[in-house]
This record gives sequence, structure tokens and C-alpha cells, in this order.
Amino acid sequence: MTGRPAAPPSLGSEAAARLGAYITEQRWSGARGERPEGVRVEAVVPLDDAACCVVRARVAGEDVRYQLWLPNAWLESPDRAPTDALRDEALRLTLARLVARGDRVDGQGAALVAEPEAEAAAVLEALSSSRVGSAEQSNTSIVYDGKVIVKLFRRLAAGAQPDVEVTRFLTRKRFAHTPPLLGTLTIEDAEGSSVAGMAQRFVGGAADAWAHAVTLARAAAHDGTDDDRGEEARRLGATTRALHDALASDDADPDFAPVRADRDTARRWADAAARSIDVGVALLRERLAEGALDGLPPPALAAARRVSAEGSERLAGVARAAAERAGDDAGCATRHHGDYHLGQVLRADDGTFYVIDFEGEPAKPLEERRARHSPLRDVAGMLRSFAYAAATAAIERPHDADVAARAAAWEHEARTAFLAGYFGPGTGGYLPRARASADALLTVFELEKAFYELHYELRNRPTWVLIPLAGIARLTHTTDRT
Repeated sequence: MTGRPAAPPSLGSEAAARLGAYITEQRWSGARGERPEGVRVEAVVPLDDAACCVVRARVAGEDVRYQLWLPNAWLESPDRAPTDALRDEALRLTLARLVARGDRVDGQGAALVAEPEAEAAAVLEALSSSRVGSAEQSNTSIVYDGKVIVKLFRRLAAGAQPDVEVTRFLTRKRFAHTPPLLGTLTIEDAEGSSVAGMAQRFVGGAADAWAHAVTLARAAAHDGTDDDRGEEARRLGATTRALHDALASDDADPDFAPVRADRDTARRWADAAARSIDVGVALLRERLAEGALDGLPPPALAAARRVSAEGSERLAGVARAAAERAGDDAGCATRHHGDYHLGQVLRADDGTFYVIDFEGEPAKPLEERRARHSPLRDVAGMLRSFAYAAATAAIERPHDADVAARAAAWEHEARTAFLAGYFGPGTGGYLPRARASADALLTVFELEKAFYELHYELRNRPTWVLIPLAGIARLTHTTDRT
């Protein structure tokens, strides 16, 4: 199974530059086109004709450890551009069998340790073909026989990995709406233990819920066809509630036991929203002053100027007032998804929804991604995702007022149905007792998310700023009336 046990190579400047350029080109690197500095290979674990390498680099001022799979031939003679050894199907199949057998492979400076879940070995040992996924952001996925998916985390961090941690918890609770965990890969080195990968059941024939929602929004907005009448959103709301019920179900597990929230907790949540508002308004004012938004359609430019004129203090006051309305009826802080939107949900052929990708927001520190929070923060994220689905349909016909009105009606219907599905079966002991308190907290979390979106769009897609601006207007107007 193991290849030639090479020591970590001491890269010359040219080889380090080649490896840095390779890292920059990868979507999972987070380099955003910036060339890494101080690139060095710290550990090598040989496997077949390749090696799992721990590579350290400084990217945008941040010290980053990467998991790279490099051919042994390149490590021995790095006189050309490196390639991804995972192109080799034999290596991919070896990885699956490594997990199946729970093997440990020792290398120079690190070891690669596999741990299968109960009853997973038979599934993993029988795999015979594989393909590498093509649309990855922070990881690389390998699909085997249309039955199993192995996700490799390219950026390494010592300690618990939220995606593995939460998926394992849900698997052991037999939660039906997340594909079960089959096993893990861990790199043990001088930094400690870093989760390098996870194997799960693959949901064959599934599409992400984002694509499905946009299809529904497009039919309603463009053609006036709405046969669904919010039923899909209602079922997704019920699935989301089942997820939160499962995550709040174990008072004995110190990593998952719910913690009661009170007025002070709600105020801290409002403070976090206020920080998001400050950042969003500051960048908005900067872009307006530069004239960078002058080319926006008049409604979008007018909305931007209104938010700028209102200012962060007044808008943060809306979030703080909402938190005060919730008061001590703030429910519990629990483990939650952390980056919940339509793209984090699969819809199978039979209409079943599966929630995936529990990493949380990748840019946030590990400790923050593992922290407990109100589950309503996930709900707010999904509500904002419906807004984007509706806007995507409307933007395709930008000068048609009827399309815009029907898209807005579809969003309202989807929101209403999702919340009906979510709030159907009582409070579960971890949600606020009164629906009015839950709605108040949703205002806090939606404002936080909408201003995060505003900042993102101003930096990356300024023509899309009307989407978060419309959400901000709705939230502040509704709050003013209550």
C-alpha cells in the first residue's frame, strides 16, 4: 500500500515557486490569486506512487497548512509544475480501502490514520470505480460507484472538524436527513490531530435545493405557474426543524447539550448583528462616495442611499430593539448548521431533503464554527436564500414589473410555508416559547445576514446589491411597525 518513504523535501526557490503557483490555482486554496509565501513541505505520508503531504504557506498574511496529494516522482525531482496525484484512480481506490480497514500509514513527519464507522467496512471494501468532483470550494470530493463520497479537507486545522463531528452525531442519532458517516481520515503530526477527510453515503440522482428552488421561482415569476404552492418549502421547513430537534436531543453530551439563552445572550446576538451592520454601511458609504454605484438602476441606487443616510447606529438599533422584545424568552443556544442555505441541501428524486456540509462559514475560526448559537440563525439563513432564488428569477427579466411582482410573491409564499413547516410541532424545549419572541430573533439574524450579503456584493457583484438592500428595507420597515 505504501510507496517509497521519502523524507519531506527541502524545496529550492524554483520548486517552492512552482508549488506556490499550483496552490494559487486551486479553488480550495483561499489564495484568491495571491501567490503564497514561504511554501514548504513539512510532512510526507507515502501511499502507492504518491504521498499525502502537509504543506505550510503564508497566504494573505495567514499561516495555512494544506493537504496536498503529490506524485512521488515530483517530490523526488520537482523540476516541473506539480500535478494532483488524485487523478490516479488506483490511488483513489486505495484511499477508500484504507478507510475500510482502519489502517494507519506512518510517514516522515506525520501519519495518516483511518477510522471506519460501524458496519462501513463492507461498503467501502467493495468499491470498484471513482470520479473526482468538479465544483469544490474548500475541499475535494471523490464519488465511488455512485454509492459513497469521500471529502478531503484541503486546509488543515488541528482539533475537531465540525462537519465530521456533527455528521457523526447525527449518524449515531439515526437522523434520516443527513447521509450517514462511514469513516474518517486524520493526519497526526507536530500540530496534533487534523481531520483530513470523511466518507459518507452518496445520495445518487440528487440535485441541490438551490437549483430546484430557482426552477420553482422561475416558473412562478416568468410563467405565473405555481403548482407547488409552497409545499416544497414547507417540507424543507419540517426537515430543518427535525435537524434542530436532533442536534438539541442529547443533554448528556458536553459538545451538544443545549445551553439556556437569556436577555444578555440575545443582546450579544444583537451586538454581532450591529458589527455586521457597521461593516456593511461603512463599505456602502465608501462605494457611494467613489461613485462606484452610480451605474446601478435608479431603485437600487435610491435604496443604497437610504441605507447610507439611515446609518449604522439607527439600523443597529433595530436589531437591538428586536433582541429586547425577545428578552429572556430566547430559547437555547445549540449546535446548528452554521452556514445554512439552499446550496447546503440536497433534494433526492423522491423529494426527500438531505442536509449536508456542516463545516460552518469557512472564513471563521474553528472555535467559532463549533460554538453553540440560536438555531434560528439557520432559519434566517434559509429565508435569505429564498430571497436570492426569487431575485435570480427576477433578474433574468430586469425590465418586467410583472415578473418582479410575481417573484416577490413567490418569495413571500416560500418564506411563509417554510416557517409553517418549521414551527409546526411546538418548541422542542429549545426554541422561544412565544412565536413573537422567535420572530424578533429572526429579525436580528436576518439583519446580520443581509448586511453580510451587502458587504459581499459590494466587494464582488455590485449589480446584485439590491437583493440585500430589499431585505434590509423589509426588515426595518416591519420592525418600525411593531
